[in-house]
Amino acid sequence: MPTDSLLVAIGVCVMFLVFATAVAWADHATSQWLRNKAVAKQATIDTKPPYHKAA
Repeated sequence: MPTDSLLVAIGVCVMFLVFATAVAWADHATSQWLRNKAVAKQATIDTKPPYHKAA
């Protein structure tokens, strides 16, 4: 019986670590995507010539 409890405890810990790793990876990927999107948007704003109304 103690062996079964140990295996269940190890299984729960492993599943928690897998879930935590997946969430950390998703957060990293999303943050990196948002950062790249913001940098690209800023680059297009910086390179566009300012709007000048014809005289």
